[in-house]
Amino acid sequence: MPCQTLDIGKSGASVVTDIDPPLCTAFKSSLRLPAQSGHTAAFEAEAVVVHSILSPRDGGFRVGLNFSPLAPAALAAIKGHVPWPPAASVE
Repeated sequence: MPCQTLDIGKSGASVVTDIDPPLCTAFKSSLRLPAQSGHTAAFEAEAVVVHSILSPRDGGFRVGLNFSPLAPAALAAIKGHVPWPPAASVE
C-alpha cells in the first residue's frame, strides 16, 4: 500500500495512507530513507499494523506499525537516517 512515512524508529513507524488496514495485518515494508550523508538507504522490514485511525489533518489513515526484529541492513539504514544515539534531554 502506498503511504507517507511520518516517523520511523527501531521498533516501528507511523505512516499515512488512503487505506484503512485491518489490525494485526502483517506485511513487508520497503522504502528508501534519506541518509545524513545526503544519499538514500534501502530499508526493508516485516511489520504488523497495531493501530489505524482516520486523520483528516494528515489526509488519510494514520497507521502505527510495529517491526519484527530488524536485519542489520535495516538497522543501519535507520541509524543513517536519524541522529544516533538519540540526543539526551537537557533540563
